[in-house]
Amino acid sequence: MSSNSTTPRHFKNPPIAEVVCGIQFECPKFSFAIVDNFYHKVRAGYPTCTENPPLPFVFDRLGMSSPPAIPKKPMLVRYFFINAQNTKLIQLQDGRFLFNWRRNEGTEIAYPKFEAVFQEFVLQWKTFLALANESEVEISQTQFELTYMDHILLSDFDGKSWALPKIFSFFAKNPLGPNIDDANFSISLPVEDLSGHLHLAGHGGIRNSDRKPVVILETTVRGNTSKIAHDIESWFDKAHRTIYGAFMDSITPDAKAIWGFSE
Repeated sequence: MSSNSTTPRHFKNPPIAEVVCGIQFECPKFSFAIVDNFYHKVRAGYPTCTENPPLPFVFDRLGMSSPPAIPKKPMLVRYFFINAQNTKLIQLQDGRFLFNWRRNEGTEIAYPKFEAVFQEFVLQWKTFLALANESEVEISQTQFELTYMDHILLSDFDGKSWALPKIFSFFAKNPLGPNIDDANFSISLPVEDLSGHLHLAGHGGIRNSDRKPVVILETTVRGNTSKIAHDIESWFDKAHRTIYGAFMDSITPDAKAIWGFSE
């Protein structure tokens, strides 16, 4: 599979619940001092700081995708820096840097579009790099990643069953019949010009704000930066187009209409 070059169009009411831009990196001299300096730099915009268990590392290569693994390092703490509205989150641990935009459940906060999310991610990543450079600490990027998390309300599709054939085109000709009460699916496709894979996974869930049943669709692209001849902007632009293209190919015309797709 190659990255999709189709220009993304807009949905009036997209089911997007969260977007995550991330980088894995190597930093032999990573320390709490770097974390502390970074927090002081971003504290005005991200006043809340919490400690959390570390994320595992997933090394994505063409032809393989390794199982998650937590490296044996002394500093295994993941720090959250959260804005006052609880819609923006910076995650920092030894070897991983991520920025999340997330919809605050129970509010009408609109998705700000990918460009705004990516710009904030790059701003904070460059802030982190500048602080590391000031401390003469070397950072080596090893992998980029982009994830879209969608919460698809079953009530928008009659809600009597999972109604997967009404949502996803690849279930439209389901030989087992039109009614599916539950499902858990996952596929991975190589994306050669991003030196990694597109991962698509779906399962059932309950939305916390109103306890309504949803289909949770998680779409991720990861790529090995050591084999990528693109800068960060071009890689994430291609990854965004790839995810958008996969999403558009995967959903039905009914789903597009419900979410207010416009050409």
